[in-house]
Amino acid sequence: MRWLYLVLILVVVALRSLHSEYEDVVLSWIVIMAWTYALIYGRCFKPLAHHLLSVKEILRKDIPRFCFIFLQLLLSFSLVFYLLFRESGVERPLQFSTLPQTAMTLFRMALGLADVNVDDIQQTKHQTWVYIYVVAFLVLSYLLMINFLIATMQHRQDKLLPRSQVLCKALVAASIVFVERRIRWLIPKRLLEVGRRGEELGLTPGKRYLCLSVADNEVESVNEVSSN
Repeated sequence: MRWLYLVLILVVVALRSLHSEYEDVVLSWIVIMAWTYALIYGRCFKPLAHHLLSVKEILRKDIPRFCFIFLQLLLSFSLVFYLLFRESGVERPLQFSTLPQTAMTLFRMALGLADVNVDDIQQTKHQTWVYIYVVAFLVLSYLLMINFLIATMQHRQDKLLPRSQVLCKALVAASIVFVERRIRWLIPKRLLEVGRRGEELGLTPGKRYLCLSVADNEVESVNEVSSN
């Protein structure tokens, strides 16, 4: 992903010089990827570690499952409303003119950003069924699915609280090792003599290792620091 980020930056420079209309599209990808990097390195700060770890795990595990279930619900009801409004005796309402437009209307209804015009419902041939489906969709999407997602995210945060404290310390140690390897020539030699020798840990002789121990959680992490 790091190399892709660098390649996209070079692509944006090339598109800028060519005055291409796709520059904004690629630039939007770069901005999103930069945001993900901010999440990764922000976990080194203790006040943010728990929240950023929760965001990562929610995006990786909970959101895909929720989207799969919600997408099935949305597509099913979109087809239902598209067919019901197609049978209306007058011109089809703009909100339900096409299947994608119907899906977008229902998505906005699930978020509480749109509603169905009562006059449009009364012009259909099956008014009673339209009202029933509107109520059923709002109950399933707005009251059930959205609140279920909120409860799932809260459960994920509570579950990750002990792990985030340990991970924050591990990431700080890993960041130190990363910086030490990249700018080794700028660091005084006496500062490189940190960590424990490999002979003491039963690891590779001639190398030093940075050890991180957390007594409360009985977790120990060993990272290579440098070699003589």
